[in-house]
Amino acid sequence: MLEQQQPIAVTSLSETTYFKNKSFIGIAAIVLSGLVGFPIYIINFHEDRSTITKPNAPVAKSLIPTPTISPKLATLTPTTSPAVKDLDALLNIAGEITDPSQLHALKRQVFNQINPAWTNRLGLQQDLVYRVGVAADGAIVGYKAINQVANEKIELTPLPKVLYNPANRPQISNEPIAQFQVVFNSQGVLQVSPVRGYSKTPEVVGAKITDSNIVKGLNQKLYNTVRQTWSGTPTFTQDLKYRVAVNKDGVIADYEPLNQVAFDYFRETPLPKMFNAIYGSNVAAPNDKEPLAHFQVIFKPSGKLEVTPWQGYQ
Repeated sequence: MLEQQQPIAVTSLSETTYFKNKSFIGIAAIVLSGLVGFPIYIINFHEDRSTITKPNAPVAKSLIPTPTISPKLATLTPTTSPAVKDLDALLNIAGEITDPSQLHALKRQVFNQINPAWTNRLGLQQDLVYRVGVAADGAIVGYKAINQVANEKIELTPLPKVLYNPANRPQISNEPIAQFQVVFNSQGVLQVSPVRGYSKTPEVVGAKITDSNIVKGLNQKLYNTVRQTWSGTPTFTQDLKYRVAVNKDGVIADYEPLNQVAFDYFRETPLPKMFNAIYGSNVAAPNDKEPLAHFQVIFKPSGKLEVTPWQGYQ
């Protein structure tokens, strides 16, 4: 896939940080301003254990106050203890994932979480740019608006919905996180790339089938399967390039667009239908539990199909 970097417009007016700590529950909003000269809003999750009454501890009735609480405020003002933890603070504590191959695999997981959740792609006048923190298992643990319009239009993105929810999955202790620049561009195209790029060319992770005779047979089997299911007249004008992985039986286990037009026109290929028939979804986490054979598959505008053994990312 071709990485498309967008210029980052850093505002001097305000910058909003959103973060969900995996070890805490609740919401506390903290406004800091003295040190930086502009407001920073931090959302944190914390459980105030001091407010939990032990079931066996007697409480004198005379000591129980009877407050008058507005019904609206009762549902909007939880009792919490503020804890200052934002995306940068987490990086300072837990460290950062920098391995190129791991970053590439996580980038795909981030894209696969956000892209289908971005349902309303109309009405953007400017690109919305965010820095997103991702745990080693692909969980999106925090995000930070980079430009002013991203701060103001967060509701037009699915980021709040895809943010890690500790109530829905096991808690994960502090661990290194990866940083990605996520751009919701005004053309309705999602772009995800490592904030610091790759220190070297990434490699496909997981065990691989390397026996040349087996690879040759799987190459022909994949070609026949794709050729038989690819029909219709192409509307694209450039080659669509994909990395496709199959298991020892020739069953597709993973596929990845390698250039932008492959993202844009993937529905004109049989790959998503083949994948959906097996896994019930167009996307799924890469299979790293069994050896796979990897191939480059090219769909040409002329209708020609090419399948060759994988030679690595270019």
